Formats: sequence, C-alpha cells, structure tokens
Amino acid sequence: MAVLDCSIAVVTYCLIRAQSGHATVTATALAITALAITVSLGLYLAAGYGWTAIPQSHLLTNLHLAWGLPGWVALLIIGVSYQVIPMFHVTPDYPRPVTRWLSKLLFLGLAIWTIASLTTHELQWTAGLAAACLAIFALATLNLKRRRRRRLPDVTLNYWQLAAASLLAAVICWAAEQLLPGLTIPPVLLGVLLVVGFAMSAISGMLHKIAPFVIWLQLNNQRKIQGRIQGKIPTMKQIIPETSARWQLRLQTTALGLLLGASLWPGALIYPAALALFLAAALLWWNLASATRLYLRLTRSSEQ
Repeated sequence: MAVLDCSIAVVTYCLIRAQSGHATVTATALAITALAITVSLGLYLAAGYGWTAIPQSHLLTNLHLAWGLPGWVALLIIGVSYQVIPMFHVTPDYPRPVTRWLSKLLFLGLAIWTIASLTTHELQWTAGLAAACLAIFALATLNLKRRRRRRLPDVTLNYWQLAAASLLAAVICWAAEQLLPGLTIPPVLLGVLLVVGFAMSAISGMLHKIAPFVIWLQLNNQRKIQGRIQGKIPTMKQIIPETSARWQLRLQTTALGLLLGASLWPGALIYPAALALFLAAALLWWNLASATRLYLRLTRSSEQ
C-alpha cells in the first residue's frame, strides 16, 4: 500500500509540473484523483474487518467499485486514447467537445452520484451522467476507427473495437436495468464487460502496439548513436508478429464470451472461462517476453 501511495504522489507531482495543457493530462489527473478515492474507500472497508466499530454498508462497496472502474480505469484509458488512437491508427482526433468536456463530466457525474448516495439514497439516476459519458466515448472511438485513413489490416484496431463494444454493452445493460423495473442484470456480468471486455482488451491492444514501437525506436536510436549505416532493424510487425497478436485476441474474445456465459450459468462455464482467461494472459505475457528477448539479443549483438 505504501508503494501505491508513493506512486500516486509521484504521478501527481509530475502532473502538477506538466507544461502541456493536452486533454490527456487533465484526464490522467482526474484518474489519479479517482484512484486516491478508490484506495481511501478500500482502506476504510478493509479496516471494518478489524474494527467492528467502523460501520460498513453495501453502498460503500458500490462506491468503491464505481470510483475504481468507471473512475480510475476508464478515465485513464480515455486519457491515453486521446493520444494513442490518432497516432498509431492514423485516425482524426477525437472531437473537440469530447476531449474538452468528457473526462470532466464523467468525474463530475461520479462525484454527484456519490454525494447523492451518501445523503438521500434516492438519486440513483445521477449516475446516468457518468454512464452517458462512457457511452459517448465508446461511440466516438468506434466512429474514429471507421474513419481511419490507413486501410491496412491492424489487429490492435480490433482490440479497441472489442473494448469500445464491451463498454457500450455495459452501459446499455446498466441503463436497461434502471429503466425496466422487472429486469435484473447480474452485477458480475457488468464487471466482466468493464474489466475483461473493456479494460483488458484496450490494455492488451495498447501493449501489442506500444511495446514494439518503443523497441523499434530504441534500436533505431542505438544505431544512430553508434553511427552505423549498415544493418537492418526489425519492423514493428516483426517484433510482435501479427499472427501472435491475433491469436491472443481470439483467446481474449473467447474468454470474454465464456465469462459472460459463466455470469449467467456459472456451474457449466466457470472452469472453461477461467482456462481461456489464463491462456489469453499467458499468450500476452509470451508475446511481450518474446519482444523483450529479441531486443536484448539485438542490443548485445550490436555491442560486440
């Protein structure tokens, strides 16, 4: 926990010193604030297991989850996407109103819902502002993918499409439960859509794109520093082959489907879902480890 607190402090200090006024900085600052709230609520809930004098409630658990998933995780991915998607996928920038207001309104929606829940317990609809922001981000991301200028196939594009579709599905399921009194959506289903469908898919897609780019850039810089004209460095698609990334996406999609099924029929699908998720995580690790080994091998050979 001390390491996490130090990390929050370091990132906060860097954001305060940041000269850029880009929307990514604002979204990241709000994400760090949401993380601090999440950690504080988590510590309070954990303390309740040791001291019975500390009151506990299901409401605090819901607030902890809300600030952790739609707050910290979503805000961080939203902020990063403002930079990553236009740069790596050659799309137009996100619309100006989205980059300027969406992260702020999402944070505001969570704050209003938190205050309302802790006071009256009768203003559940205030969470609709945060849900609407998530839906707008998902639709804007899918629209940017449709308008991309580079038409070459790119598996990391499919990761983002899966992430945005999962986020939109989570919002639709939540809204349907609010609007239809007789409908009950298992909470774990929303968690699967947000964690595995949205967060894990977006992060896996970014890792498969950013890690090869950083390795390629570092190898290229090393060659320039050494003054080497001859020699060829691998391309990004050679550092992590498209086939390997696509197989990881297939396993990720399979795990998502099985986990969604397991949230409805746990007895039949929980173990196949767990196996598929393990294989997807293992292949992600293998792809990144293979890229790292390639970088180390080429670095050693260039030093000889």
